[in-house]
Amino acid sequence: MALQLLQAVVRRGDTVAYAWRTFDAYPLLTEMVGARPAPVPLLPDGRQDLAALLAVLGPAPAWWCGAGKRAW
Repeated sequence: MALQLLQAVVRRGDTVAYAWRTFDAYPLLTEMVGARPAPVPLLPDGRQDLAALLAVLGPAPAWWCGAGKRAW
């Protein structure tokens, strides 16, 4: 289902940011749709680094994969 959603909303060359290490399929799925993977390390306590995720995406985020296999 994640692949179909990426195919529907991400264009070739878009950046897909995700917290790493979370769901191992994020990099593979991102490359399958022709997008650029942008893994962002988790904070030392295991939380997502929201500031780093937003910094990677810039002003026009297309897709953000969060921990726990949820997408926003």
